[in-house]
Amino acid sequence: MHSRDRDDRELPAELLAALRAAPDAAERFEQLSPSHRREYVRWIAEARRHDSRERRAAQTVMRLLERR
Repeated sequence: MHSRDRDDRELPAELLAALRAAPDAAERFEQLSPSHRREYVRWIAEARRHDSRERRAAQTVMRLLERR
């Protein structure tokens, strides 16, 4: 199993869907250090409500796309 496969299983469904809809953001997410990826995952996953997780996933995509 590749590490990317393992990482995909650990991503919240909301983040995975948001990254699949935004390939450029997904590429930038992959370029982040593992610790930064975990910070985003933790921030999204700790939200209790589904709509909050979706909002945080969308914010993550926006932040990734704003990165140079």
